[in-house]
Amino acid sequence: MAGGWEPIQGDRGKQKGDKNKRHKKEMSKSGGQRDQRQESKRATEYKRAAGGVKTKNHGLKTRMKKHYLNARSIRNKVNELTAQIITNGYDLVAITETWLQGGQDWELNIQGYLTIQKDRQEGKGGGVALLIKDDIRAVVRDDIGYNEQNVESLWVEIKDSKGKKSLVGVVYRSPNNNFTVGRVIIKGIMEACEKGTAVVMGDFNLHIDWSNQIARGSLEEKFIECIRDCFLEQYVTEPTREQAILDLILCNETGKINDLLVKDPLGMSDHNMVEFVIQSEDEEVVSETSVLCLNKGDYSGMRAELAKIDWKQRLNGGTIEEQWRTFKELFHSAQQKYIPVKKKGGKRRDN
Repeated sequence: MAGGWEPIQGDRGKQKGDKNKRHKKEMSKSGGQRDQRQESKRATEYKRAAGGVKTKNHGLKTRMKKHYLNARSIRNKVNELTAQIITNGYDLVAITETWLQGGQDWELNIQGYLTIQKDRQEGKGGGVALLIKDDIRAVVRDDIGYNEQNVESLWVEIKDSKGKKSLVGVVYRSPNNNFTVGRVIIKGIMEACEKGTAVVMGDFNLHIDWSNQIARGSLEEKFIECIRDCFLEQYVTEPTREQAILDLILCNETGKINDLLVKDPLGMSDHNMVEFVIQSEDEEVVSETSVLCLNKGDYSGMRAELAKIDWKQRLNGGTIEEQWRTFKELFHSAQQKYIPVKKKGGKRRDN
């Protein structure tokens, strides 16, 4: 399989072998052509997820409408979710806290959508899933980030009509997860951003003042550092659970996320849903950005400014990461003071 990408393997969902065994058992019971057709259809879905089957539309629509929700058990909300999908015409739906267990993949069998899911391996709750409209080319990316069983995440690669690739991920981090799990999640996000355009959705259970990007713990500090280093923007500005913004939409390409709306919860879930649009290459909005004018920098002034700092005192104590963060903040402060910036923008392009 090209690029070594494997569809829904291991802890990414149900193993293909297990699927085939179960379907063969079903076929032996019924012995009818109906089961054979189902077997062929599911095999086709696996090939499509791996990039082996061409669909009617090889890329994204001009505007791809997405929907994210924390379900807190999807089993008793499938009918309501189906109605939401039909009414709003979503191209991709990301779900956290599916609460599905092994062998319950049929719960999310919504006509016209490919289901990719990762259930919690031990204990109750958790789990993530992606529903992708079957006219969109999607490739499961198991090579990104984290294959550990206790990290609940899924990543897929999709293409726009010009062949430009974007990575889309859904993540659930339980509030009971330890610091190590959080670091692995951050590592995965950084790996995705290094590969190009990345859109990340999920319930991270992080307590951050997003209006000022103020963290309330060491993991939150690490997460904010990741956002800054990867040039990510966090788009949700309204509370998604009580008065907290726990459910996040992140993207590292300016102008890619549009028309974001925080909606009422699905059923009895205690999290609000989030709807938004991804702008594809065919209808690109090139936003104004700031660019450093390196040839006009006052480097003598910058060196003098940095020389005034008592580095021994400022970097005394703390971990290597904390010292590095302090150095970056002081350096960036001097950079903003002595190196001018210019605005660089573009025009809307409709092809």
